[in-house]
Amino acid sequence: MEGHNCHQCKHFFITFDVAVPYGCRAFRFKSKEIPSRAVKQNSGHECQAFAEKGQRKPPVKDTYGEKD
Repeated sequence: MEGHNCHQCKHFFITFDVAVPYGCRAFRFKSKEIPSRAVKQNSGHECQAFAEKGQRKPPVKDTYGEKD
């Protein structure tokens, strides 16, 4: 695989802006393409800010209104 998978990076986010749908919090930019590709294209180097996402915590059970 070429470069890092931004979808597995904690800095990656979806902007919900059609013109620039992807973003990178580490480098503080939004892009039309996946951020790791933009970094490689503009700097000539692989992304150095990649940080794998941690495990997600399970949702907390809602017990409001339940009787014992």
